Amino acid sequence: MGCDSLHTLNLTINDTISDTTNVIACDSFLWVIDGNIYTSSGFYTNISTSVLGCDSIHNLNLVINNSTSSTDTQFHCDSYTWVDGVTYTSSN
Repeated sequence: MGCDSLHTLNLTINDTISDTTNVIACDSFLWVIDGNIYTSSGFYTNISTSVLGCDSIHNLNLVINNSTSSTDTQFHCDSYTWVDGVTYTSSN
């Protein structure tokens, strides 16, 4: 005697999370996704597994602009007007 079989599929498809963040920073950048401080321009990828078991792919497209500094040493009598338009009458 043949018996019927009943099979039920309860399926949930969880998608992979993927994103790209574009950042321009001065000198360094702290990427909270991986906790690293980056000081060089580049394309960085962090892959982790979500609580649902799927990959999370986070990309960082980073441009680091390094700051510069300089000292302008001047010797003048009585007053001096600097490039920013401020006139100085005493030494700083």
